Amino acid sequence: MAQLSSCQLIASANQKHRALLLWLGALILLGSVLAGQLWLVVIKTQLMLVSVSGIVLMTIGLSRYLEPANSLSVESESLRYFHRYGQWSVSWHTVQRIFVPSFHYQLERQDIPFIGIKLNQIEQIANQVSPRLASRLLHEQRAILVLAVQQGDITMEQAQLNFSPFKMTQGYELTGPIAAWMHQMHALHQAYGAHLFIPLNCIEQSSDELIKLLEQYRRASLTQEE
Repeated sequence: MAQLSSCQLIASANQKHRALLLWLGALILLGSVLAGQLWLVVIKTQLMLVSVSGIVLMTIGLSRYLEPANSLSVESESLRYFHRYGQWSVSWHTVQRIFVPSFHYQLERQDIPFIGIKLNQIEQIANQVSPRLASRLLHEQRAILVLAVQQGDITMEQAQLNFSPFKMTQGYELTGPIAAWMHQMHALHQAYGAHLFIPLNCIEQSSDELIKLLEQYRRASLTQEE
């Protein structure tokens, strides 16, 4: 196996074209304002639509500046995921499997646009996520929960937000968004076999390339422990 660096950063795809979108939106908005000085009465509705388009592009461009520069930090001992609302990390010895989750529709396998990570213990992650990030992930993963219900992999009750306390093996209980996220991880694991989900639209590499890289680091870490 080739020598791996102690840390590799995976750039966020959300950073792409942010300046282009911002400036394009600004130019469209400026052009519509200038045109309005001359032909406002004649093409008022059209100019309003063009102005809205410019504002939308500027908003998208500005929002991308708020996204983290990197989506992942692949380290010799752990994997770290960066999100606009926080981050989580897991040690390689807790990672059991890395794959693209899928479901079957009309006898055909359909992948969902995520990298799935199956853990051999999920309680470690509870200390690695903030309530703010947990709350965001609860809502971002609703679509794949609904899909799992439609496919009959989980029940409607399992897909509902569950804010009841989550009891840890150490004896204490988690409450709030983190508890709800832990309950949701159980439901997602039943549906897709993974606990953590990294959206493919936030990374530049293909899913195959990323999985290969992550597996190299995972195997290298496990080899060092033996």
